[in-house]
Amino acid sequence: DSRFIYVTTKTTNAIAVFARDPERGEIAYDRMYTNGGEQNITGLNGAFGVTISADNAYLYVASENSNAMVAFSRNIGTGELTYLRVYLNDFDGIVDLSGASAVALTPNGTRAYVTGFNDNAFVVFDRDPATGLLNFKQSVKNNTNDISTLEGVTAILTSPDEKGEFLYTTARLSDAVSVFSTITTDVEVTMTSDQIVAINNPLTYTLTVTNKGLESATGITLIDTLPFGSQFNTVEPAELCNSEPGGKVNCVLGSLEPEAST
Repeated sequence: DSRFIYVTTKTTNAIAVFARDPERGEIAYDRMYTNGGEQNITGLNGAFGVTISADNAYLYVASENSNAMVAFSRNIGTGELTYLRVYLNDFDGIVDLSGASAVALTPNGTRAYVTGFNDNAFVVFDRDPATGLLNFKQSVKNNTNDISTLEGVTAILTSPDEKGEFLYTTARLSDAVSVFSTITTDVEVTMTSDQIVAINNPLTYTLTVTNKGLESATGITLIDTLPFGSQFNTVEPAELCNSEPGGKVNCVLGSLEPEAST
């Protein structure tokens, strides 16, 4: 909203707030929030990276020495911060947040990203735009999944489109800028059958489709090619699937939310 500036102070473990005159650009010291302090804030040791949500209602700080990210709600009129909670490395399933140095939010506010300098990784959180609270989703780490450019990752930024479909990082020790796609689908198909059948007898089996990705998977079509010499009988659900020439079964499944199966 251009009326307040928030500055992290790494050596004094604090956030300094300055009021700003939008017309003149002049600033004046307003207040300070320190680790401990009157709100019993924890997680600001080595406070470094800071960002504000697009609606100006929440502020987040990445703290190198606390290995943490701290969430605050924000009074848009006065600039005042209210401590919500801290997200610590190695607590509540959170990993790879050691040396937390930078934080970014998607423009629609549904995801937060934090760099872990010491772990050569960045951490992904799901975010509730209404409450500002976070849920650990995953970490993306150097030397995994063919990633080799996150050593000493120090900065992170999302693209300006609504979902932040691309993510950019800089890594000091890799001397690299990296680009990641954040819209991922990972659809898994499994086949199960508890039958052992003799030749020329019916075989019944089940195909299960699961969305293992982070986003909704849309336009899903399953094509099952029957083994040579076999003959199609029936398929369920009949309203979604049909048999085709050439021994194929075609199922139009539509959409699946993350972790959903059909």
